[in-house]
Amino acid sequence: MSPLLTVEDLRVRFPTRTGVVEAVRGVSFTLGRERLGIVGESGSGKSQTGRAIMGLTPPHAEVTAKRLAFEGIDLLSASPKLRRDLRGKRIAMILQDPKYSLNPVMSIGRQIVETLRRHEKVGRAEARERALDMLAAVQIRDASRVFDLYPHEVSGGMGQRAMIAMMLVAGPELLIADEPTSALDVTVQLEVLAILDKLVAERGMGADLRVARPAPRLVLLRPRAGDVCGQDRRGDRRVGTRQCQASLYTRAPELHACDRGGSPSIAGARPQTGVGAMTEAVSVENLSVVFDEFKALDAVSVDVAKGESFGLVGESGSGKSTLLRAVAGLTAASEGTIRVSGREVRGTRRDKAFYRAVQMVFQDPYGSLHPRQTVDRQLMEPLAIHGIGDGERRILKALDEVGLGSSFRFRYPHQLSGGQRQRIAIARALILEPSILLLDEPTSALDASVQAEVLNLLEEVRRDRGLTFIMVSHDLGVVTHMCERLAVMQNGRVVERLSSADLVAGRIAEEYTRNLMVASKGFRREAVAQSA
Repeated sequence: MSPLLTVEDLRVRFPTRTGVVEAVRGVSFTLGRERLGIVGESGSGKSQTGRAIMGLTPPHAEVTAKRLAFEGIDLLSASPKLRRDLRGKRIAMILQDPKYSLNPVMSIGRQIVETLRRHEKVGRAEARERALDMLAAVQIRDASRVFDLYPHEVSGGMGQRAMIAMMLVAGPELLIADEPTSALDVTVQLEVLAILDKLVAERGMGADLRVARPAPRLVLLRPRAGDVCGQDRRGDRRVGTRQCQASLYTRAPELHACDRGGSPSIAGARPQTGVGAMTEAVSVENLSVVFDEFKALDAVSVDVAKGESFGLVGESGSGKSTLLRAVAGLTAASEGTIRVSGREVRGTRRDKAFYRAVQMVFQDPYGSLHPRQTVDRQLMEPLAIHGIGDGERRILKALDEVGLGSSFRFRYPHQLSGGQRQRIAIARALILEPSILLLDEPTSALDASVQAEVLNLLEEVRRDRGLTFIMVSHDLGVVTHMCERLAVMQNGRVVERLSSADLVAGRIAEEYTRNLMVASKGFRREAVAQSA
């Protein structure tokens, strides 16, 4: 039986001011009606491989291959009309971030209906019924209500389920899932992956997956090279050839951790460093934030000491990011007070000194960087605003600090991987040498090995500069690795305060906190069990 998809010597190149970047270099694999996992560090070419198959690379990209075929159709020589007809109907791709994949000015239901009617001759009533059935299939409880909502009105987990529904409604034969769970909390990750597994099995699709849950067969891409290091069929645990085994990358424990769905473990806690005797850096008292009639924060109180790393954990929609944005002055508080370095701040109007001292790294590197500005310009802009000279030296130092070289200086965000974008976002926050860093899921878009690098980088910077961190994360392993103390949030309220040592030792009072920990460990156990 001929394979569903054949990729032979696929190469993707991007011209830049500093030369040609080879994002994908000589990738080859075949895919039948099975699950295939493509793994590798950020920047190794995983997303660009999927986009090349879909025909979604930018116009200036150069895509070549000895063979790139879907069921005998040569994708490289296919007409634009044929590629459009294949996309959505026979080949579908779930992108990493539903917030920027869904149309913000169209309701979720209308987008699913549009996808279906683009490929099938069905009336509006029938299309609506099939869309509602698909929303129910991805376990959205109140499908008729969600049908009429807009993307900004749903959580990240629900948005990703809606994206899955839209991609599967026309019944594709091949599904490409580009990190479909990286930004979701562990409980939602398990649900979304279970949904994908069930639908792929029921429909007999071929699935090319970049997810933490291991697949029966893997293609391993080497970092910053974009070529195949090895292919591993689970069961014999061999990874490629002798050349592969000779590669430090293939043997790196970090990659095997990534392969097993790993991340920093909950096994070790960061010790407390005399927090009680330290000076107050941030104090929040009885803070409430109301959007229309929805109470996102309800009388939240938190104290963070100078030089401390403090964690905020909880499920999606618990109010973690809202609290961080209120401290940063990006969201107006309805009630309560916020003090930073002993000074009360009100509303969303802050002076330059505040914005230099308090910097924020956002969860989404796609939305936090300007798409039409080079890295150099985006790093230079905060320096210019604050009248700081010696920009070139500072920019080169910042790029070096986050593990990127000068070759990235004149690239645009679309020429970077998700992990590289997040490193640029961290560099932009650090370049002003702030005293307080607000971190909103700073590693959720990164693979496990790069997560460890970035977390170690952040901790080194915190120690060297004496920074104060407030870190939001859905990953309890990240929190225990980085933070001395943490607050557990649910439905806009702090339900428990404890140290990371308490969390590791199981000294937990609230059932909700215990469930979060069980879900986090369960996700890792399930991933390891499937890779065994």
